Amino acid sequence: MSTREMVINILDLLTEEQLKDVLMFAEDFLTPNDETKKAIEETEYILQHPDEYKSYSSIEEILNDE
Repeated sequence: MSTREMVINILDLLTEEQLKDVLMFAEDFLTPNDETKKAIEETEYILQHPDEYKSYSSIEEILNDE
C-alpha cells in the first residue's frame, strides 16, 4: 500500500471536526513562517548578487579559509 493510500484510509476514519483540524494543520504546514520567509529572501538575494559573496570549490577550501 502506498503512503497516499494509507493517508486516505486514515482520513476516511476521521470525523468532520477532525478533518477540519487536519486541514488547518496542513495549511499552516504549507505556509512558511517569518524566519523561513527571511531565509528565502536572503537566498534569492545571494543568487541575484553572487559577486557580493565568497564562493568555494571544495570543502578543503572552506576549511582553510580564515
